[in-house]
Amino acid sequence: ASGELYAMGEWLGVSDDNTRTAAQVALRRRIAGPLSLAYSTSYMTYQQQTTLYYSPARYLSQALGLEWARYRDQGLSLAVRAMPGYAWIREPAGTADSASLDLTAFQFTTGFELGYRRGAWDWLLSTGLSSGREGGYRSQNAMLYLRRSW
Repeated sequence: ASGELYAMGEWLGVSDDNTRTAAQVALRRRIAGPLSLAYSTSYMTYQQQTTLYYSPARYLSQALGLEWARYRDQGLSLAVRAMPGYAWIREPAGTADSASLDLTAFQFTTGFELGYRRGAWDWLLSTGLSSGREGGYRSQNAMLYLRRSW
């Protein structure tokens, strides 16, 4: 396949009776050999804003970048991606009158995936680094998936 579409929706309930709703859509289109053009957009909102954790009233981001990948039906697969983007954020101003701030931020996200498939089993290690928002915000993630098909 020369193109892929990915969509995800999420609802999260937090113990302080807050809720988060999120959605993401991503497109990938192969442009030459293992090189693809990748686009993603995501949206997140919290019902209530709190100082206990990052809980924006609205967070919308878009990114466009490149991915180099070698996916195989069996054996070792890997992918590397880099995606600059932009975000529009509404979050609490931190003032007594409960005002909100509308912010924008340049973002840069990188990702690396390493997977291995043998027979009905496959595992995937996915890791990434993101930067953006205000104050030098950075986040790192790592996930390990194990799956068996039948």
